[in-house]
Amino acid sequence: AVCSLPACLYFVYELVGNAAFIGVSMILFGTALNMYVYKKIIPVYTRVQVSRDQRSRVMNGLIKTIKAIKLQMCEPLWRMRVERAREEELSNLKSANYWSAFNQFSGTVASLAVPVSIFTWYTVYEQKTLDPTVAFTVLAWINQMQWSINTLPGMFNLYAQLTPSCNR
Repeated sequence: AVCSLPACLYFVYELVGNAAFIGVSMILFGTALNMYVYKKIIPVYTRVQVSRDQRSRVMNGLIKTIKAIKLQMCEPLWRMRVERAREEELSNLKSANYWSAFNQFSGTVASLAVPVSIFTWYTVYEQKTLDPTVAFTVLAWINQMQWSINTLPGMFNLYAQLTPSCNR
């Protein structure tokens, strides 16, 4: 999948010349952006795991001592503890989901920027006419690359989710 990128880029270069390098730069820019977001996501997922652990500890303490809590009428105190732990967990989950969504969005925009930048460079800067044969052939080669380009943000998200767990 990712290994097919060089072959596809070579054939795109054969068709549009230097405009293919603009496409490569868009791929590299998108990958760099995804790596930046990935580095921001790892601490967020670590906080999610810590807050889940904290909530689990509070819930386990509640369940183990429920009789004593009922006898001493400490339900409001324990309810506040559980709600506080859950609110922290939800806040961290929301932040993680926002970062993950931004990573997917940036990957999608980067994959759309590849053909747009290639065709823009080819027609505006090189002053060549884009005929249907070149356009659809380049789009076919870009379509071959599309899966590889689109899976990169997902791979970064998956790695960001697994890294904190593996480090524990």
